[in-house]
Amino acid sequence: MRSGYRERHPFTSLIVGAISGLAGTVVMTQFQNMWNKLIRFTSSGHTTSLPTQARKKVTHCYSKQ
Repeated sequence: MRSGYRERHPFTSLIVGAISGLAGTVVMTQFQNMWNKLIRFTSSGHTTSLPTQARKKVTHCYSKQ
């Protein structure tokens, strides 16, 4: 009887682990940057909501020049 488990080469696992760690680092760094920007924005006392300003930036980027 054969199981569904396939033995992998250790080098493959090392590569997959390194790529996963790098991806996690990038995602976490982006989240921390966004969080810090949000904290600075809210602590500076702005009255305009952050999503409104983000929408203005996005529509500005896609508008025809």
